[in-house]
Amino acid sequence: MSNKIIKRTRLKFNDVAGFLGRFATMIGEYGALFGEISTVHVGKRTKIRDIDLYVSDEETFDRICDEIRKMDGVDLIEVKDAVNEAHLDGKIEIHPRVDIESIDDLSIVYTPGVASVCKKIEADPELKYKYTGIQNSVAIVTNGTAILGLGDIGAVAGMPVMEGKSLLFKILSGVNGYPILIENKDPEVVIQAVKAIAPTYGAIKLEDIKAPECFEIEDRLDAELDIPVVHDDQHGTAVVVLSALLNIAQYTYLNLKRATVGIVGLGAAGMGISK
Repeated sequence: MSNKIIKRTRLKFNDVAGFLGRFATMIGEYGALFGEISTVHVGKRTKIRDIDLYVSDEETFDRICDEIRKMDGVDLIEVKDAVNEAHLDGKIEIHPRVDIESIDDLSIVYTPGVASVCKKIEADPELKYKYTGIQNSVAIVTNGTAILGLGDIGAVAGMPVMEGKSLLFKILSGVNGYPILIENKDPEVVIQAVKAIAPTYGAIKLEDIKAPECFEIEDRLDAELDIPVVHDDQHGTAVVVLSALLNIAQYTYLNLKRATVGIVGLGAAGMGISK
């Protein structure tokens, strides 16, 4: 499905056997696939459904819409671009963990109360992990040179991908991931920029930086920073592949220690898997 576009259609079907089936057959004839199907209204003789369609291109979708309009017992009510709607105003935002409802609250979370916490951290820097959000924050860093299936499109154009990864971090693990865009292809510039902001975060996650520069950037940062540095294109992919191999071994009784595994390509992902 990775090379298809997603369209959300709202359709009214006659609630009689066969109408949905004929619709599904027509969709298949155009090489499209179904995504989510949800019923939004049930009437006496009709049902309204939202159906996500995965289609190869806009032209094919237009032809599908023309076919729907010709069908008896099926009405096309609305078409939505589900992807664009999900991205409006971005996919992430910051929510406060402490409410400010009075002057006292303000004095506690900001000046003058905050000074005592600052002094504690000054005396013992390790307390930053107790009294700030650093311990649960990750910088998601890209320079946009190898964006998810799109290539070198620039850091800003890659922001939706970084926001998506941030969203996954929060939903799956509760970790706060903050996109950091560095609009520069020079590894040294990326390295120095990340080193400069590193104190803000508990870890650094490099994302969608092209090979071979990504290897130098990761190695340098890993050696020069005192926090974890992960390159998602290498380590994330390697973890997924290892998980797949372990499952294969379990269900096929394969001895991985004696098995030969071929790796096609030695880019960032291939190198990570081989390690």
